[in-house]
Amino acid sequence: MSKDYEALLALLDYEEDTSGMDATDLKELCCMALTDFEPERAAAKVLTYVLGNQLNPGQIKNLANEMREEKLWEEYADLSLHETFFNAHQLIYDAFKTGFPKPHALSFRVRVSASQARDLQYLKTQTEASFIRLLVQGMPENTRISRLYEEPLKGGLFDDAADIIWQLRLSEELANTLIADAISSHYWFDDLRLTSRFEAELHWDPE
Repeated sequence: MSKDYEALLALLDYEEDTSGMDATDLKELCCMALTDFEPERAAAKVLTYVLGNQLNPGQIKNLANEMREEKLWEEYADLSLHETFFNAHQLIYDAFKTGFPKPHALSFRVRVSASQARDLQYLKTQTEASFIRLLVQGMPENTRISRLYEEPLKGGLFDDAADIIWQLRLSEELANTLIADAISSHYWFDDLRLTSRFEAELHWDPE
């Protein structure tokens, strides 16, 4: 993280010595340096750093303008960039406070218990895809994921799963219990607030 802030400061033409500074102080410097630019220009600088090898300057300029009103971490067509856009939005928002949508992500923990310890192997090996298939069984039938991914939820390839779940960490609590800590977008999992304890089934899928 510190190296990212240092690289961004270089892109922002910040020339003061930052050696020995921790990530928190470096982030504050980045926010201060960003406010030396107009908001759209500052957004373009951040996007250039995080996505300059994937998007051309014209795309970055357009997206920097769109950031003023749109939640790119939820709305951009390429889901693989959502977490990156969230991080970019967060830094820009921290710098300017106003003029950009306030970014929100969802962090949640799920405890999964199985009748036998070996039944958890599917969840542990299939990760994001099986985790989503598990969660939707406890969410309303018309939840967004169910509507947009009806076929992948049934089995087989679920290519977008790893981009829907930004971060997933699994740890065993007991022999037949798994703890899942996840970070994603409210766009996908806001309906979890309506969910409590539920029963679900997962079937082994070789894909």
